[in-house]
Amino acid sequence: MMAKLSQTNTNPNYAFREVAQSILVVEDDILVNELMADVVRTLGYQPLTAYDADSALSILDAARHELVCIILDFEIPGMHAANIIRYVRERRKDLRLILSSGHEQDTIEAQVPMSEISCFIPKPFHLKRLEQDISNVLNTGGESKARE
Repeated sequence: MMAKLSQTNTNPNYAFREVAQSILVVEDDILVNELMADVVRTLGYQPLTAYDADSALSILDAARHELVCIILDFEIPGMHAANIIRYVRERRKDLRLILSSGHEQDTIEAQVPMSEISCFIPKPFHLKRLEQDISNVLNTGGESKARE
């Protein structure tokens, strides 16, 4: 699949940063991906989007310095989420990782080391809650964990 770099934010409330900070949204559902990218843009970050593992890893390697967070769907074509998380952690221990899934958290915890992620967001989600969760992770340095 292809990766997409979203357009520059034209929102007048956009938070100016000297170096553009980006959030990578890795979600194979096009509508959910676009929705998450819109939330990222609303928060003042540049969304980078990928619909499969190969695109996500390419963007991760290319956007090393400005990337501050990855929002990762648990079931993404091309690679298991645990392997993507391992790949990310080998390269960027400082990068905040938000894992999202429609599966129960217990199912996720059996397959993914929760100590490696900043937050778990269950699907379906409400937009305001998604915005709050992303903002909390970014403002607390990634200390947030799974939510109820």
